[in-house]
Amino acid sequence: MADLERRHANWNCRSHMMTGFEKKRELSLLRPAWVTALSVAIALPAVAAMGDMRQSSIRREVKPRSGIIDVILQGEDISRDTRGNAVGFVALVEGDDIHGGGIVRCVGAAVRTDVVVTAGHCLRNMRNLRVKFISSLSPLEYETVYAKDFREHPLSNAGDPGVMYDNFSEENSYKYHDIGVILLERSSYVAVPVTLTPVDLFPEELQDSHFFVFGRGRNFRTRAYNGKVEFARVLEPKPMRSGDNYFTAFLDTVGDVPQAVCQADSGGPVTISAQDEYIPGRNVHYLMGIFVFQVKRMKLADVAAASKEFGSEDAVPHCGMGMAFVNIHSELVWIEDTLAEMDPENPRTLSVFGRY
Repeated sequence: MADLERRHANWNCRSHMMTGFEKKRELSLLRPAWVTALSVAIALPAVAAMGDMRQSSIRREVKPRSGIIDVILQGEDISRDTRGNAVGFVALVEGDDIHGGGIVRCVGAAVRTDVVVTAGHCLRNMRNLRVKFISSLSPLEYETVYAKDFREHPLSNAGDPGVMYDNFSEENSYKYHDIGVILLERSSYVAVPVTLTPVDLFPEELQDSHFFVFGRGRNFRTRAYNGKVEFARVLEPKPMRSGDNYFTAFLDTVGDVPQAVCQADSGGPVTISAQDEYIPGRNVHYLMGIFVFQVKRMKLADVAAASKEFGSEDAVPHCGMGMAFVNIHSELVWIEDTLAEMDPENPRTLSVFGRY
């Protein structure tokens, strides 16, 4: 019992999950102070869409397009991550569209040295899939590992063969499972897998904690930097009305300028910062979810310049001050079962806080 208590010491759990613990032993997440305010790493004048995201209904505003899926705007460079372990698990996912639509770019999280999880729709119509892991921050360099196999959840779009998220709503979100898993042809030499949060973690009860989302950096016209990875603070995550497999949240602001997620970065890890399970005094990221789409659209101040760079206004990637992400624990069984199907002789499990 003492060991079990130690392994759960940093998490705030609901009472029915605390079987065997005395009421006086209920423990809450250690919340280290955010040591540095997020600074403006990318200068992009932007004007927020009308209304408060917290009062708006969640809806799909932009449908994923081949080659352009969601990224960070106004984020902090990953080299400034004070927790330190994000460099080891944040991965860039790339592949070639089988219909000739160019390179498809997403983000993912290494959950084993040879396994990456990402958004399911990132893996649609994909070939020559490869994953890039940061091997050096200065200069910025990557190790590239090709995929041996990859799978999209069969219900990533609720079984609908049509446009991704075309019929999505908060009321039917329980039908969607936008998750995908990649098995690499070999283990990465530099990846350090991220541990998942406890199964009994309820983010909506930990609103004063520190949540983050990771993605590709942007310049002032929203075109992604070449290989740059950034992160942004995520505020007030809460489950959608129909179930706890999808969560919504909005992003913090930098001064008076809101941060945003934009097209070109689905699959980005959504994390919570907490004390390391085994090393007292050390705070690290734990994987809570996978970013799948943006909401509450922002509008560029210099639309003409962006339109010129992308060829037309319709081609300019959209950005949103809010986001939706898949609860990683709602998909854990499918991920591990799928890995066993991919490699029956070597079934794999993921690292979960407190799981033996």
